[in-house]
Amino acid sequence: MAQLGVVIGWILTIFLGVLGGIILWLILIGKIDLAGLISEPNGEASLSRFQFLVFTFVIALTLFYLIVNQVPPGYPAIPSQILALLGISGGSYVVSKGIQSSRDIGITQAMQGTGDGTVPPPTTTTTTTTTTPATPPTTTPPPTTPPPTEGV
Repeated sequence: MAQLGVVIGWILTIFLGVLGGIILWLILIGKIDLAGLISEPNGEASLSRFQFLVFTFVIALTLFYLIVNQVPPGYPAIPSQILALLGISGGSYVVSKGIQSSRDIGITQAMQGTGDGTVPPPTTTTTTTTTTPATPPTTTPPPTTPPPTEGV
């Protein structure tokens, strides 16, 4: 049974290694754009995204180091403090997105409203159209010419 666990572990490691290699290759040839990885949609740098990215890489590399250094290689117990740090990092990203979203909504309301954050009710315009019955086109008879007179 232990042999099966080692085989499955190597299969998963090889799969993740190949997947990571493919992703790195796609980044290198320009198929995956990393321009917006740590920036907001408007192009400004995002500290919360950067923090989340760095914490994730530090924890992942530390975990990889611990797995490889064990003899035989095995999955170590993850301390709850590490999970708490990842949770704080992810939570700060979520909170910053919430603050940014509410700020954007507040700015939009201020631009549309009275300046105190409230939006006035939408103005409705009522248009009334009156229709007049269509008059049939009038036809004028062609002009009549008098008959030619003979001998006069």
